[in-house]
This record gives sequence, structure tokens and C-alpha cells, in this order.
Amino acid sequence: MNVLITDRDLGFAFWLGQMLGQAGYKALPATDFESAIELIDLWTPDIGLLIVDPCAPGTEAFANSMRCRFPAMKIIAAVEDDYEDPWPPFVDTFQFKPRSEFQDAEEQWLRVVCDVLAPCAVMQ
Repeated sequence: MNVLITDRDLGFAFWLGQMLGQAGYKALPATDFESAIELIDLWTPDIGLLIVDPCAPGTEAFANSMRCRFPAMKIIAAVEDDYEDPWPPFVDTFQFKPRSEFQDAEEQWLRVVCDVLAPCAVMQ
């Protein structure tokens, strides 16, 4: 399963990409939408999961364009723990970004990824 991670925080995108890669996913981290599109065009014909920062400018338009391109794709919003806005309508679920305790965060993130992808995994 190919996972596209777009987040302005390079450290988070790299950490999440490595962790998902170790779990058997093909992770493509990018810090902006233009780079994300270039990665897709160069490296993969299909994206099953998009992990995105809902606070980045243009996120909803980008997520909607990716969902048009990959209709079965699921979307997880990666949010800070002080996020107070209503959940964006374009996401399937959310998960908080880790602050410093990455070990617990790995288990939480893998659980969320597996939960959101479970219907897709059954269909394949």
C-alpha cells in the first residue's frame, strides 16, 4: 500500500514515513503539495492513504484533487494536540502528532492506519 505524507514538519513526515516503511507500507513523505504531486508522478501510480496537515494552506483543495485522482484513497488528518477546529469534512479520521514520546506514538499511529485501511484491505 502506498502512503503519501504531506506535512510542513519534515521531522514528523520523515519519522512517520520510516515507521510506516518498517510496517510494510511504501511511504512517500513531502513537505508541500507540489513536491507530493511530483513524487506521485515519478514513483507510484496509486495512493491508498493520504496523511495530511489540515492546517496547511490549500489542504482541502489538495485532498479533494487527490481523492478525485484516487477515489478509494483514505485520508488521515495529522493534528497537533491543541487542535480545536471542527474536523474537516474531507478526512476519514485523525491522529495527533507526537510531541516527544515516539514509542507510544508508533503504536497509536499504526492502529489508526490499520483501522482506516481495514475496509480496503478486505476488498483487495
